[in-house]
This record gives sequence, C-alpha cells and structure tokens, in this order.
Amino acid sequence: MIQNVPYCSGCSACANICPQNAISMQPSSEGFLIPIVNEDLCSKCGLCVKICPVLNLVENDCVKEPKAFAAKINDEDIRRQSSSGGVFTALAQKVIEENGVVFGAALDKGLNLFHIGVETIEELSKLRGSKYFQSQIGDTYKQVKSLLLKERPVLYSGTPCQIAGLYAYLRNKNIKT
Repeated sequence: MIQNVPYCSGCSACANICPQNAISMQPSSEGFLIPIVNEDLCSKCGLCVKICPVLNLVENDCVKEPKAFAAKINDEDIRRQSSSGGVFTALAQKVIEENGVVFGAALDKGLNLFHIGVETIEELSKLRGSKYFQSQIGDTYKQVKSLLLKERPVLYSGTPCQIAGLYAYLRNKNIKT
C-alpha cells in the first residue's frame, strides 16, 4: 500500500493509476499533498506501489549527458508575462497549432492551484508564470494517456517529480483508460 511512503513527492501517479479510485491526494500536516488510501475501496492490487517513482527508479533515457540551453521568445509582451523568457509559450503555441493539448498549473478564483489542459492560444495565459506551491494533478495523467492514444500532441509542464509521475504512469503496462 502506498500510504506513508518516505519522501513522497506528491506526484499523484498512485492516485491516477488506482483502478478502484481508492487514493486521494490530501494535505499533510505541513500542507503538502500526499496520498491517502480509503481502505474500504482498496483492492490491494499493488499498482500504486509499482508505479511510485520514489519507490521505483524511473529511467529518463531522454537525457544521457547534461546540457544547457538558453532561449527567449521574440514577442516582448509575452516575455513580460512569462517567467521563463516565454519559451513555454513558444512551445505551447506549436503544440496547439498541431491540434494538441497543453497541460500546466493554473490558479482558480479561490487561488487554488490545479493542473489543467488547454487547447487554444488564448487559454495559455492561464498557464504562464511560475507558481511556487504544489498543484493538484487531478486526473491529468489519465487525460494525457487518452490524448496520446488518439495520437494528439501533448505538452505537459510541471515540476520534476510531477513529470517523473507522468512518465511512470505512461510506461505502466496495467493502465486501464
């Protein structure tokens, strides 16, 4: 069972993979989202433990040697609204132009931070700028898997632990969408 995993990153892979929806992400005493298992719903299948990137090393074969790149978007207005030189917007625009979906962290009216998917250039403003607290992933990993199975391009922006959780989820052979 995934509950009480030391050094849990709160990536939400376990909540997304659970076939019984027995895992919810709840704030810890320090305010970080951690998995809480509803024992009444849990079937003890173990998928949550198998998918956890903290408990299982997730190999990233994309990066063999460290490299650094610097870039910025030429549009000064977008660059002023951005925290990464507008590179995210440039990449996101290309994905949307190719009928893709872009996922990132967005604040709601109550200043709660959720990961959402957007499909238009106009919606990208919701995702711009750094947010320095933990977002709620929800079922976005499931959404990404479904889109990829339909061969739609996807850009997913998140913290390193969220991306590790997404990779673990996408590589799992037992996913039921």
